[in-house]
Formats: sequence, C-alpha cells, structure tokens
Amino acid sequence: AEAAGFDVTAVETRAERVRQINHRSLCDDEPLVTQMLARARRLHATTSLREGAAFSSVLLVFVPTPSGEEGEYNHAHLDAVLSRLNSLRVSHKHIVVCCTVMPGYCD
Repeated sequence: AEAAGFDVTAVETRAERVRQINHRSLCDDEPLVTQMLARARRLHATTSLREGAAFSSVLLVFVPTPSGEEGEYNHAHLDAVLSRLNSLRVSHKHIVVCCTVMPGYCD
C-alpha cells in the first residue's frame, strides 16, 4: 500500500515491536521484511486498535490462525480482534480478513 502512495498504520499488540517498527530497527526472519521496513516512509505503528481503526476506511486483519490436530483452524485471535472492532462501533469500513479460516467462517 505504501508503494502505491498510501499512508499505512499498523496495529501491533507488542509495544517493543511497535517501537522497532517506528524506528525502522525491527529485524525479522520473514524474507525482505527488514529491507522493506528500512525503505518505508509512510508507515506508522501503534498498539491502539482504536487509532488504527480510525485511520483508514480499509482494515486488513492479519492474525495467526494455527492448525489444530484435525486440520481445523483456531480462530481465537481473529474472534478477539473482530470482537474488539465491534466494541469500538466501527462503521463505514471495509474489514478484510487476511488469514486462513475454516470454510463458512465469514458467511
């Protein structure tokens, strides 16, 4: 999104990680993350879901959905984020779930 000219606000629950993102000092094992972060000029991170939700009309939700023993996905993190967004009375937003979910979860 930043490469397309958009300002981006990321919400992260870990305060130290937010500090590292904002200071462009985050080292990550994910390929290219460190290099892309070093070039980022329009990225801001926060621990505040309220701030992140207020920032944009499009909310991209990336949370872990680990697989269970029988191949099912655990939606606990996603449920928590969506519940918090609901409690903030978020409206007139597009919420895009960007993690793996079980068929029918978003119906």
